[in-house]
Amino acid sequence: MLSMTTGDQKIMLTEADWALGVFDMVGELMRFAITSMATGGQIVLPLGDAMDMGEGVTLNPPRSVLSDLRELRSYLELVDASGSSLSRDYGKKMGVMQECVEKVEKASYGQVVRGSERPKGWVPDLEDRREEVEA
Repeated sequence: MLSMTTGDQKIMLTEADWALGVFDMVGELMRFAITSMATGGQIVLPLGDAMDMGEGVTLNPPRSVLSDLRELRSYLELVDASGSSLSRDYGKKMGVMQECVEKVEKASYGQVVRGSERPKGWVPDLEDRREEVEA
């Protein structure tokens, strides 16, 4: 059990509350990234600069919301929640989290590939229109 103090009050958090809150944060990061791309008309800017040390060695690679989302996804996919009290919720949240990261990836790719073709006021299309093909 974790406790946080805010002024005079303590807030008690279980490990499950904290872990599931991380999934909710991924959703908020997705909304931030999509909104930034839609209103700014460009890919979310890197958060830091990389230093090229030559010979393929880079220190502090540039970060972006997309790279952070991918890193969070990779860590969350490593967690084995089976047999714990949050296994059911964790499985549901895992699927939603993966979809959130994929939406940001698709929007980013769309901006890179179609950037110069994009009319003014363009907003990324995030609907997945996969159609089943009969065999």
